Amino acid sequence: MPNLASSRSRDRRTEATTSFKERCRRHRSDAGDTLVEVLLALVVIGLAGVAIIGSFTTSISAASEHKNLALLDAATKTYVETAQSAITARVSPLFKDCTVTTTPETTYGLAANIAWPTSYTVSYAATQFWQGNGWGSSCLSPPHPAQLLTVTITGKGGSETTTFVVRDPAYSPAKAAAPTTVTNAASNTVVASYSELTTVPFSIQFHGNGFPTPAMTATLPSGTMWTGLSFTDNGDGFGTLSGDATVGLSTVASGLNPDVPCSSDANCTVTIPIVATNSLGTSTQTITILFHGAPELQGNQTTGTSATSTVTPASNVTTTYTVVSTAEPAATLALTVTVPGVTLSGNVLTVKVAQAACNATTPCAVEVTATNAYGIATLTYSIQVPSG
Repeated sequence: MPNLASSRSRDRRTEATTSFKERCRRHRSDAGDTLVEVLLALVVIGLAGVAIIGSFTTSISAASEHKNLALLDAATKTYVETAQSAITARVSPLFKDCTVTTTPETTYGLAANIAWPTSYTVSYAATQFWQGNGWGSSCLSPPHPAQLLTVTITGKGGSETTTFVVRDPAYSPAKAAAPTTVTNAASNTVVASYSELTTVPFSIQFHGNGFPTPAMTATLPSGTMWTGLSFTDNGDGFGTLSGDATVGLSTVASGLNPDVPCSSDANCTVTIPIVATNSLGTSTQTITILFHGAPELQGNQTTGTSATSTVTPASNVTTTYTVVSTAEPAATLALTVTVPGVTLSGNVLTVKVAQAACNATTPCAVEVTATNAYGIATLTYSIQVPSG
């Protein structure tokens, strides 16, 4: 006998399926996406694309910069290592102190020994020398155990600066010692005398050796003659003797005060002891300076100088006047403008004129010049014979 309950259940499931499909057909439509939806989708896709492309560009740029920096860093290290190897391999000089006038490349032949790509350039800063308590530019005795070389490599990635030290294999550490020499810093030699122009400011630097670093002093002459001289301790074993053009009674003072002129070599010469002192002793170097300058002339006044000097001889009476010339080196006197009856012999001016020719109303003018290698001075005599 057929199972009626089972048959009815299958019919109900068939009906439910058929009903669901019909409902789907009734709700299905041929309409697509709206324009706003499409535009929004395009904007989102565009923004995402720009971000992705931008990240690619940044990544490529960063990779290129990193590559250039890495190449620059490698080039710098290669140069320094090659330079150190080239210096170490040298036979002579193994170490050259005081290379202040040449570059390390010249001193140690680095330019000739290192092959370098044309896209990179190499430059050195001024060589620094070990002073015992730090690096400095001074390179005088005592010898220095090391040099600090600063090199800058420039390439596509920018520039990179590095330093390396060249040590003296023969150096022995400095021991405490009293100063033994005072030298001219420019030549590192003992110089006992100098010649200077009175009209040109000058500066002479001295260096005292020894350890600890000595203090530098000088005993300067007193008196108004030497108001332009000064001495400064630089605090590093160096001292500077100078003539200051702004010191003294004249703007051309330079060691000498021109208002107190020198009349001979002895009067234009000054001797100054330069002393280096540390806790263990002293050393003294005596410096003699002979000042040179243009001449000056004095007439009948007893002090100072002038451009004009008035003299009043008697009529037709031989009268002599001493022309005072102060100069180093000595000046040559000459009568460049004259009148009859006036002569010059050496530094003696002889006058014999009539009152009618030269008087207070119509004075006679004669001109005396003093000349040396540094200039000319001129003095005009106004001859006025009094009446009676």
